[in-house]
Amino acid sequence: MKYHFGKSRSFALSLSAMAIAQAAPVYAQTVAQPVTEGTSPSGGGIVDIVVTAEKRKANLQDVPLSVTAIGGDALQAAGATSARNLDGLVSGVKVQGVNSPAVFVRGVGTSNSSGTGDQGVALHLDGVFQARPTAFAAGFVDVERVEVLKGPQGTLYGRGALGGNVNVISKEPTDQFEGSAGLTIGNYRQLTATAVANVPISDDLAIRAAIQTDRHDGYSKPVGDDLNSFTGRLRLKYEPAAGVKIGLTLFHTERDGDGSAYQRARSYTGYPRQKDQWDNAIDNDQYVHAKTTELSGQIDIDLGGATLTYIPAYSWDRYKGAFPSLVYLPTPFMVDSITNSDMMTHEVRLASGSGGRLEWTIGGFYMDEKIDYLLDYQPFVTTYGKFETESVSAFGQASLELVDGLRLIGGIRQNRDTKTQDTNFGNHFHKSWNSTTGRLGFEWKPARENLIYLTASEGFKAGGFFTAPGDNSFDPERMRSYELGTKNRFFDNHLQLNAALFWNKYRNYQANANVPGYNGSITQGVINAGKARLRGFEVETLIALGSADRIDASVTYVDSEFTELKPTTTTAKVGDALPYSPKWSGNAGYQHIFGLASGATLTARAESHFESKSWLSLNHRQFTGQKGFTKSSATLTYAAAGDRYSVAVWLRNIENEAVKTTVADTLGFENYVLAPPRTFGATLAAKF
Repeated sequence: MKYHFGKSRSFALSLSAMAIAQAAPVYAQTVAQPVTEGTSPSGGGIVDIVVTAEKRKANLQDVPLSVTAIGGDALQAAGATSARNLDGLVSGVKVQGVNSPAVFVRGVGTSNSSGTGDQGVALHLDGVFQARPTAFAAGFVDVERVEVLKGPQGTLYGRGALGGNVNVISKEPTDQFEGSAGLTIGNYRQLTATAVANVPISDDLAIRAAIQTDRHDGYSKPVGDDLNSFTGRLRLKYEPAAGVKIGLTLFHTERDGDGSAYQRARSYTGYPRQKDQWDNAIDNDQYVHAKTTELSGQIDIDLGGATLTYIPAYSWDRYKGAFPSLVYLPTPFMVDSITNSDMMTHEVRLASGSGGRLEWTIGGFYMDEKIDYLLDYQPFVTTYGKFETESVSAFGQASLELVDGLRLIGGIRQNRDTKTQDTNFGNHFHKSWNSTTGRLGFEWKPARENLIYLTASEGFKAGGFFTAPGDNSFDPERMRSYELGTKNRFFDNHLQLNAALFWNKYRNYQANANVPGYNGSITQGVINAGKARLRGFEVETLIALGSADRIDASVTYVDSEFTELKPTTTTAKVGDALPYSPKWSGNAGYQHIFGLASGATLTARAESHFESKSWLSLNHRQFTGQKGFTKSSATLTYAAAGDRYSVAVWLRNIENEAVKTTVADTLGFENYVLAPPRTFGATLAAKF
C-alpha cells in the first residue's frame, strides 16, 4: 500500500604561506559558484565571502578552519536541492542515502542506519541542530549559502560534529520589496517551481516567504527514484529597538513516492540483469512518506561590546516507509518502518565583538528528543518502542592576539548525553555518556591577505542502543585531529590559494553488524569495531581572469586505514580503507561571460567532479565498492540587463556514470542505490 499526503542548494611576505601550500591541503571555499558570487562583475577580482562558521560573522579567508562556502545562486545553477547533492560540489565530501542523507567528510560520517542513530557530521538549518537528517533530503530553497566545516567541530557545535558540520543559512527578510519566480523542466518529466516574496511591513518589521515544489518520474525500472516534494519557509524579522533583532522561522517540507530504487547486484532466477544499470531495480510495493515541520526563533541583543543570542526551536519529524529485504527471493519481503520524532532545542551564547585583541564566545546548549519507532520484519518479528535523548552542554572559545598578527586560540566543551529506550519486549535501557572536547592552536597573519594556522581539535559522537536482547549498547566515537592550513590572496585579489594538511586519530569506530535478535532472529546492530587513522591534504584555487573568465579547482587526498578491527561479520581487515573514503576526489570548473547588447549577458560554464575508487561498506565484495569515476555538467545562461529574467539550459552527468550512493549486503546478496543518470533541461527565472 502507498501513502500520499499533499501535492506537493604583499607577495614577498607570503613566501612562507606558499611553502606550506606546496605540501598541504586546502579548501573549496568558493567552488562551483557562478560569476555573481566570488568574482566582481566590474573589477574582476575575487569578492570576500562572509560566513558564520565560528558563530560570528567573519570573512571566510580570516577563519582559521577548513570551510567551504557555496552560495545560493551556485546551488541553484547546479540543481542542488538538498544535502544529497553536496558530494558533487565539494571535494572530500560524500553523501550516503537519499531518504535520510548521511554526510561523510574526509571519510568520517556514520553508517548507523537506524532511525535513532546520531550523525557523524552535524547538520544545522538556520542555526538549529537537526537530529534527524530527513529534512536535509530537501530544503535548499531561497538559501543564502551553505557552509561545510571540515574536521572535528566539538567545541562550538558538538552533538555529532565528529567529522565536520554543515550549516544551511536561508535568506533573511530585507527592508526592500522584492520577489522572484522560477520554473525548471527536464527529462524524466521533471517539473520544479519556486516562488519567493519579501515584504517590508514597516520600518522595523519584514517577512519573507519561499515555496518550492519538485517532482520527477523514477530514474529506474521497474520502480523507484521518483520524487514528489513540497518545501516552504516563512521568515519574520523584527527590530523593535536599536541593537535588538528578533527573528522567527517556520519551515516545512514533505515528500512521498516510491523512494530509492534498490538495484539487484546479481542475476537471479527470473530476474536477469539488464544492460542499463538503472533498470535492475527490485520490483516491489515500496513507498516513502516523510515530513518535517520546524518552528524556531533567534533573539540578538547588542549589550555594547558583546552580543547575547538565544535560539529556541521545536521540530516534528515524521517518516513512514517500506523497503525490500532478502532481495535474492523471487518476491522480496518488505520491511515497514515508522519513526516519529519530537525535538526541542535551546542554545544561548554571549559573544564579544570582532576585531579586538581578545575575542570570545561562551554558551550553553540543551536538547530533548523523543522518538516512537516501529520496524516490522514480516513475517518474522516486529519491534517497536520509545527512545529518548537528552543532551546538555556548556562551551567556550577565545582568541587572544599575543603580538601583532599572531593569535592564540583555545576552546572547551563539556557535554552529557543521556539515552533511554523501552521496547515491546519489556526491556528498559538507560545510559549516560560524558565528554570533554576542545580546540587549541595558533593563527598568524604575515600580511593582510595571508593566513597560516595550526590547530588541534577533538570531536565526540555519543553511544547508543539498538533493538536487540542482551547487551545492545555501543560506546561513543572519538576523534582527535591536527591541521596545518593556509589561506591566501595574490595579484590584487585575482588569485586565491588555500590549503590544509590534516591528521586524524579515530577511536571506537561504530559499525553495523548482524547480531542475535528477538525470537531467534538475526538483526542488524551496532558495535564498536576498532580504531582508524586518516591523513591527507586539500588544495583549492580560484582564479579571476578579469571580469569575464573564472577558473576554480579543488582536490582532496585522504589516506585512511583501520589500525585495529575487532572480529565482525564483515570482510574488512586491518589496513583497509574506511567506507566512503576515496583516496582522491576533486572538482574543476571554467566559466566565461559574453557581453551582449543592452547590458544582457550569456554565461557558459562547464565543471567536472572526479573520485578514485572507494568502498561503501565494511563488506568488501564485488558490488559493495564504487569504481573511480568522473561526472561533468555544462550550463548556458542568458540573463537580461539587471538580471530581470534569465533562461538557462543545462546538462548533468554528461558521462551517464552509474554512481552508487548506498549499498546493502544481506547474507552476501548485495543491492545498491544509484545517483541520477544523465539529466537535461531548462530553467526560467524572473525577479521583480
